Amino acid sequence: MNIADIFTKVNVISAEKTKELVKNTPQDELEIIDVRQPAEYERGHITGAKLMPMSTLSDNAEKLDASKTIVTYCRSGVRSRSAAALLKRKGFENIFSMTGGIEAWHGNVASGEYDAGLFLIEGRKTVEEFVALAWGLEEGARVFYSRARELVEDADAKDLLSTLVKAEESHKASLAKTLNRIKEKEMTDDLIKGSSPDNIMEGGISVEKAIEWLGNQENNLISVLELSMHLEANSLDLYMKIYDELENDIAKKVFSGLVEEEKTHLERLGNFLDRKIT
Repeated sequence: MNIADIFTKVNVISAEKTKELVKNTPQDELEIIDVRQPAEYERGHITGAKLMPMSTLSDNAEKLDASKTIVTYCRSGVRSRSAAALLKRKGFENIFSMTGGIEAWHGNVASGEYDAGLFLIEGRKTVEEFVALAWGLEEGARVFYSRARELVEDADAKDLLSTLVKAEESHKASLAKTLNRIKEKEMTDDLIKGSSPDNIMEGGISVEKAIEWLGNQENNLISVLELSMHLEANSLDLYMKIYDELENDIAKKVFSGLVEEEKTHLERLGNFLDRKIT
């Protein structure tokens, strides 16, 4: 397997350029995809945009026409980047993420868009390396959710983030057990450091940079939820790629389970976001 990067680099387009695209492109050649939640969509959306929430995008991608130009958008541009990356990896070539989201579409200036950039991971080939890599990323996510929990005041959000912390701990335990079962090896510090960068979470994002970015956002709760969905979406895609490359049946079963867990996390985060914006 050659995972050149966890994030697939996607093309971005400004709200103004998107408006020009909508104006000058025949309707049967362009698809505008709103990856927000239904409640967000109902409160206002780009005319003609198709609702396809981030939490269901992976399972519904086949409903889209890959021959069309596709533009994804969300509230501020965070979720739409993950959506565009996910679709690109599924074979959609002419795809863009609209920067600034619908806020920019309406002329509002965003406080900054989260951009993780590229995170290179090269040379992973063995079961041990993939399992240890996943373990390290799950640990990074656990730290992120623990710290993000302290940034929000909403009690329900704190409970949800606590649940995600426990889920990451469960994933780590499952991965460690898998390594021991397949290779009769323990998840040692040396193995983790050799296969997984320090302080990096799902999606290859630095925990410190993510927390710093959240601290600069006006609405911490919504930003936490959006970034969490961004992370889970990238994790989902990475685990699907690893699953496809693995030959060991035990490891494949574990990563298949992780894929389903990430889908569940996306759905829970999306539903929670829906409730908080109504």
